[in-house]
Amino acid sequence: MTPETGQEGERARAVQQAIFDNASHLIIATDEAGTIIDINPAAERALGYTRGELVGKASPIIIHDRDEVAAEAARLSAELGEPVEPGFDAFVAQARRGRAVEREWTYIRRDGTRFPVLLAVTALPGRDGAPIGFVGISTDITDRKAHERALIETQAAVLARRKAESDSHAKTHFLAAASHDLRQPLQSALLFASALAPHVTSERGASMVSSLEKSLNVLCSLLDRLLDISKLDAGEVTPRVGPLPASRLFDELNDAYAPRAAARGLGWRVAAVPATLRSDPELLGRILRNLIENALRYTERGSIALEARVEGAELVIEVHDTGPGIAPENQEAIFREFHRLQRPDIGGEKGLGLGLAIVRRLANLLDHPLALRSRLGEGSVFTVRVALDAAAAQADAAPA
Repeated sequence: MTPETGQEGERARAVQQAIFDNASHLIIATDEAGTIIDINPAAERALGYTRGELVGKASPIIIHDRDEVAAEAARLSAELGEPVEPGFDAFVAQARRGRAVEREWTYIRRDGTRFPVLLAVTALPGRDGAPIGFVGISTDITDRKAHERALIETQAAVLARRKAESDSHAKTHFLAAASHDLRQPLQSALLFASALAPHVTSERGASMVSSLEKSLNVLCSLLDRLLDISKLDAGEVTPRVGPLPASRLFDELNDAYAPRAAARGLGWRVAAVPATLRSDPELLGRILRNLIENALRYTERGSIALEARVEGAELVIEVHDTGPGIAPENQEAIFREFHRLQRPDIGGEKGLGLGLAIVRRLANLLDHPLALRSRLGEGSVFTVRVALDAAAAQADAAPA
């Protein structure tokens, strides 16, 4: 052997030792019988054993998952058509036949905890080609497995959300169809009740017909609410936003509700300002009507006020009442559908708890921030903020 050859061999052995000592992979070397002859520092750290505790042990089964070893032996027995004993022979049976072996495996640390690895086993051939040992190189795949689990959980959550959305859309379309189909016979019943009234001459009969008409009107109103909220949930309502004079909207609301407040013995006040809004007249009107209806339903004495003031580029519209107020723990819940406060309806009309749910959906649809201030025993204030129409504001500000 020449000096150069000797130096090259020494250098090669030094490189191999450096790789063995500094590799991040777990490396376990065995002889041809499966006895451990060496492990690298990464394997010591990962497994919790020292090199001295493992070198000389009979086979890697002391650190391999025994259940997996038995399963691998059974699988190989079926594949190779010959019995394969569990243990070292099971795992390296294919390596003995010159096959590449790479499996997901489980290692057991000294403290009994387990972690997944990707294990590759390579046979070390001797001069005659027969294996004189084996090297197992493992990669810890704990993070990859965690990522896979997280991905599966995310996909499951997405599927669950899509199913829930699908179920919700199905329910919404059913409610819309049912509400629409039920309204027609109800309207017919109302017409028949109105036509019947002149033909009923007795006082008791007339009272019964009047009660029938009231009940049918209430039912029609409830179906209208169901239809409204189902259309909103189904995305079938498209706002038509444009310039809207606040005075026109407030005049319409005053004409509709001043007589009703007076009939209930309640004070009524409207305080408008000259301003032009950017909104959908019908949808904004429905928001305010629902808020006023809610105030009328729950206010026994005192007053109701519809007020407005300009703040920056917005018109702040408020509906005040002197009703019983709403407890802090209920102030979010009242905007959910079918939620009603546990108190009798003053007007005698039992609602479904949909009015404020519709208000919130419409406010979100129009991008009109909605807020509530309330104190028990003192009343409530519902606030809707609506953007002013910029073009109209510039025209009002321009000099004559």
